[in-house]
Amino acid sequence: MTMKRYLIPIITILVLASGLLIGCDSVPSSEPTVGQESSSPESQQRISDLEQQIQLLNQQVDSLGESISSLERELETQPATTDSDFEARIEQQIAQLGEQIDKLGEQLDELNAEVVTINQQLTEQEAEEEATSPASVPEAPPGTVFTFSGHGLSSSKPFTVTSTPFEIRWEARLEGKPGTTFVVTVVYPENGTTAESFGWYIEEGITSSQTMCYVQPGTYYLSVNTDLNVSWTIWIIELD
Repeated sequence: MTMKRYLIPIITILVLASGLLIGCDSVPSSEPTVGQESSSPESQQRISDLEQQIQLLNQQVDSLGESISSLERELETQPATTDSDFEARIEQQIAQLGEQIDKLGEQLDELNAEVVTINQQLTEQEAEEEATSPASVPEAPPGTVFTFSGHGLSSSKPFTVTSTPFEIRWEARLEGKPGTTFVVTVVYPENGTTAESFGWYIEEGITSSQTMCYVQPGTYYLSVNTDLNVSWTIWIIELD
């Protein structure tokens, strides 16, 4: 049935909108900036506006997906004697709805790309400001081969590990809300696919944790998905 062609695009659009697969945009390496306030309220407001637009587009995608499902059910419940013209009309409607989903997906890609760009600019600004206050920088644990700091949604530059497993250790500060999720994804830079993904629930204040990652030695980048008001630092630590 035609519906099956659009299930994967719908799911992919929603994942992209959540930021889990933003892509391989590199940001300059910086020292940890956990807990630092952003110096650009205008940028924060722009990101908030973009997130609202993304939410509205997601609602439209959901609605179109429900319409496709309804048409698909209508096709499946029709008697075998139903004329081919009726089936053709239904399939044409499904195809038109699928085209609308594709267009929404393109808009979501553009909005998410702008969110990532703004966050990268804020990360660079914070790194410059943090350089004037070295005492507040968390010390990197022994064995650290890569450090990535920022806030909200962001992707790192590529890094290389030479042994497996390696440790992913992080520290995050959440301000202004009781709790949220913190997701770290290890991504293959050559094609943007997920090698491994880890998620935690963090509460207001400072939270820290670690996990072992068993991907093969090689080059990867990190994609971080969390709220804008979460500042964080991640360390990649080789054990050998």
